[in-house]
Amino acid sequence: MTKQCLITTVSMTLAMKGKRILEQKGIAATVIRLPPNLTTSGCAYGIAIDCAGAKRAKEVLSAAGFTYGKMVYADGSPVRWEERGSVPAVTGTPRTTVHPKGGEGR
Repeated sequence: MTKQCLITTVSMTLAMKGKRILEQKGIAATVIRLPPNLTTSGCAYGIAIDCAGAKRAKEVLSAAGFTYGKMVYADGSPVRWEERGSVPAVTGTPRTTVHPKGGEGR
Protein backbone atom coordinates (compact mmCIF):
# COMPACT_ATOMS: atom_id res chain seq x y z
CA MET A 1 0.00 0.00 0.00
CA THR A 2 1.37 3.40 -0.94
CA LYS A 3 1.47 6.33 1.41
CA GLN A 4 -0.77 9.31 0.70
CA CYS A 5 0.51 12.89 0.65
CA LEU A 6 -1.63 16.00 0.89
CA ILE A 7 -0.94 19.34 -0.76
CA THR A 8 -2.72 22.10 1.13
CA THR A 9 -4.50 24.98 -0.61
CA VAL A 10 -6.72 27.78 0.66
CA SER A 11 -9.74 27.05 -1.51
CA MET A 12 -11.53 24.41 -3.50
CA THR A 13 -10.92 26.44 -6.66
CA LEU A 14 -7.14 26.35 -6.16
CA ALA A 15 -7.24 22.65 -5.27
CA MET A 16 -9.13 21.93 -8.50
CA LYS A 17 -6.64 23.99 -10.51
CA GLY A 18 -3.70 22.12 -8.92
CA LYS A 19 -5.38 18.77 -9.60
CA ARG A 20 -5.82 19.72 -13.25
CA ILE A 21 -2.15 20.77 -13.56
CA LEU A 22 -0.98 17.47 -12.03
CA GLU A 23 -3.28 15.30 -14.13
CA GLN A 24 -2.11 17.01 -17.32
CA LYS A 25 1.36 15.72 -16.45
CA GLY A 26 0.12 12.20 -15.66
CA ILE A 27 0.01 12.48 -11.87
CA ALA A 28 -3.17 11.05 -10.32
CA ALA A 29 -4.71 13.55 -7.91
CA THR A 30 -7.91 13.95 -5.90
CA VAL A 31 -9.39 17.10 -4.37
CA ILE A 32 -10.21 16.59 -0.69
CA ARG A 33 -11.44 18.61 2.26
CA LEU A 34 -8.55 18.85 4.69
CA PRO A 35 -8.83 17.45 8.20
CA PRO A 36 -9.17 20.17 10.89
CA ASN A 37 -5.67 19.49 12.26
CA LEU A 38 -4.13 20.62 8.95
CA THR A 39 -5.79 24.00 8.71
CA THR A 40 -6.07 27.10 10.85
CA SER A 41 -8.95 28.58 8.88
CA GLY A 42 -11.36 25.75 9.63
CA CYS A 43 -12.39 25.07 6.06
CA ALA A 44 -9.67 24.35 3.55
CA TYR A 45 -9.12 22.00 0.67
CA GLY A 46 -6.17 20.14 -0.67
CA ILE A 47 -4.95 17.67 -3.23
CA ALA A 48 -4.25 14.04 -2.34
CA ILE A 49 -1.52 12.25 -4.29
CA ASP A 50 0.56 9.09 -4.00
CA CYS A 51 3.71 9.99 -2.06
CA ALA A 52 5.85 8.06 -4.55
CA GLY A 53 5.20 10.93 -6.98
CA ALA A 54 5.44 13.75 -4.44
CA LYS A 55 8.75 15.20 -5.61
CA ARG A 56 7.62 15.22 -9.23
CA ALA A 57 4.30 16.81 -8.18
CA LYS A 58 6.21 19.54 -6.36
CA GLU A 59 8.32 20.19 -9.47
CA VAL A 60 5.28 20.24 -11.79
CA LEU A 61 3.36 22.66 -9.56
CA SER A 62 6.40 24.93 -9.16
CA ALA A 63 7.02 24.97 -12.92
CA ALA A 64 3.39 25.97 -13.45
CA GLY A 65 3.69 28.82 -10.93
CA PHE A 66 1.11 27.17 -8.67
CA THR A 67 1.31 28.31 -5.06
CA TYR A 68 0.23 25.96 -2.30
CA GLY A 69 0.52 25.92 1.46
CA LYS A 70 2.54 22.82 2.32
CA MET A 71 2.93 19.16 1.48
CA VAL A 72 2.30 16.73 4.33
CA TYR A 73 1.69 13.06 4.88
CA ALA A 74 -1.94 12.15 5.54
CA ASP A 75 -1.16 12.03 9.27
CA GLY A 76 -0.05 15.68 9.15
CA SER A 77 3.70 15.11 9.46
CA PRO A 78 5.78 17.18 7.02
CA VAL A 79 7.24 15.70 3.87
CA ARG A 80 11.01 16.07 3.80
CA TRP A 81 13.20 15.18 0.85
CA GLU A 82 16.10 12.77 0.92
CA GLU A 83 19.15 13.82 -1.08
CA ARG A 84 19.65 10.38 -2.64
CA GLY A 85 16.30 9.78 -4.28
CA SER A 86 12.96 11.13 -5.31
CA VAL A 87 10.92 9.33 -2.67
CA PRO A 88 9.95 11.63 0.19
CA ALA A 89 10.82 10.53 3.68
CA VAL A 90 10.00 11.89 7.09
CA THR A 91 13.26 12.70 8.74
CA GLY A 92 13.86 14.16 12.15
CA THR A 93 16.07 17.10 12.85
CA PRO A 94 19.66 15.88 12.81
CA ARG A 95 21.27 15.92 16.23
CA THR A 96 24.36 18.05 16.25
CA THR A 97 26.85 18.09 19.09
CA VAL A 98 29.57 20.63 19.61
CA HIS A 99 32.87 19.09 20.63
CA PRO A 100 34.86 20.80 23.40
CA LYS A 101 37.76 21.49 21.01
CA GLY A 102 35.42 23.12 18.50
CA GLY A 103 33.74 21.81 15.39
CA GLU A 104 30.55 19.84 15.07
CA GLY A 105 29.85 16.14 14.98
CA ARG A 106 26.81 13.94 14.52
